[in-house]
Amino acid sequence: PPTSFVLPPASYPLPSTSCMMYSLQPQGKLPGARVGHTCSYIPSSEHGELGKLAVVGGAHPHGNITETILLDLDKHTWCHPAWHGLKHRYEHTSFLLPKDNKHLWVFGGANTSSNLNSMQFLDVETRGVPPSPRTCHGAAALVGDRLFLWGGGEKGSAPVRDPKLHVFDTVSHTWSQPHTSGNPPQPRQGHTMVAVESKVLIHGGMGCFFSSESMAWSEILTEGDVPQGVASHSAVSFGSLVYMFGGISFNVLKKTYCRHVALSSETLVWTLKQIRGPSPASRLDFSMCLIPWKVHRDSSSSFTPRVLSEAGKIQDIDTKINLLRLSSQESGDHSNRSELGVNVIHLCFVFGGMDDKGNLFNDSAVIFIQ
Repeated sequence: PPTSFVLPPASYPLPSTSCMMYSLQPQGKLPGARVGHTCSYIPSSEHGELGKLAVVGGAHPHGNITETILLDLDKHTWCHPAWHGLKHRYEHTSFLLPKDNKHLWVFGGANTSSNLNSMQFLDVETRGVPPSPRTCHGAAALVGDRLFLWGGGEKGSAPVRDPKLHVFDTVSHTWSQPHTSGNPPQPRQGHTMVAVESKVLIHGGMGCFFSSESMAWSEILTEGDVPQGVASHSAVSFGSLVYMFGGISFNVLKKTYCRHVALSSETLVWTLKQIRGPSPASRLDFSMCLIPWKVHRDSSSSFTPRVLSEAGKIQDIDTKINLLRLSSQESGDHSNRSELGVNVIHLCFVFGGMDDKGNLFNDSAVIFIQ
C-alpha cells in the first residue's frame, strides 16, 4: 500500500531532513477534492503562532465551490468559517499583501457559464480598465502592493488574445496597462508567474523574466538538466529561489519537480536532485504556498520521521526533482531567522488537484525546504 512520512501536530522536521516530503493529517471535516483552487498563507498576529492557510474556491465534477476553508496550523485542524459573498469561481488567483495580512484578494477565474474579471475584497470597486474575463490560475504575481497579471485562458486550451501586461494597484484600486519593452512571451495559459525581488518569472513552455522596475521582458536561455515544457503546475518563491512542482506535459503527467532559481546572475542551470521520502501523487491544477514554520528555541517537539500506511493518501512515486540555479553562488541562509526566541524554517504546502485520469485529490502534504 502507499506510504507516507507524517508530520505530527506541534512538531517540526529535523534539520537533517531537508528536502523531505511529509503528509499532513489535520483533524476536523476534510475539505472535498477539488481543482482550480488557491491556497494562501495567513500569518498570525500573535507571537510564536503558526497562523492559518486559506483554501479558496475551486471546482469538482458537480460544479463550482464557493466556500473558503481554513487550516489552523496551531490547532492542526480544518475549519469552515461562515464567510459569504465569494462568487462561484475556479482557476482564479488570490493573494494577501505583505503589509496587510488581514484581507484576502481574489481575481478572475471562471464559473460554469463564463470567465470572470472581477476583483473581490469586501466587494471593493476598482477603477481603470480591467483585464478581459479569463482564467488565471497561477498567472499573476504580487510585487509589493501591485499585482502583475499576464495571459490566461479564454476557452478550453485557447489562451486569451491579449498581449498586454495588466497591473492592479491595491492602494488606489486601479488597473493599468503599462508600456513594456523587449519581446513578450507567446500567448499561453497554464503557466506560472512568481515574483522574485523586483522581477517576475514566467514559466510554462519557455522561461521568461519581466522586470517590474524597467518594465522590460527578457527571455531566459537555460542549461543543465532542462525539463520539458509543463503546464498547470505551481510555483512559489523563497528568497532568491523559486520552487516548482507538478503539472502536465504533452498530455502525460510530469514527474514531481522542485526547481530552484537564484537571481544573482544571468545564467540559469537546471540540476536534477532527489527528494527524500515519498511524494504526493503526480498532479496538475492543484495549489501550493509557502509556510514559515515557527520553532521555539526551547521546543523539544522535533521528531524522527515515521512511516504510516494509509491507502489513497500518498503514493510512493518517482521522487526526482529539478534544481534550477542561476549561478554557483548559494542564496543566503533563511532557516535561522529568529524573532524573540523563535526560529523559522520553511515548508512548501501542496493541496488538491487531479491526475491525468480525472481523479481529484484532497490530500495535504508539505516539503521541508530550509
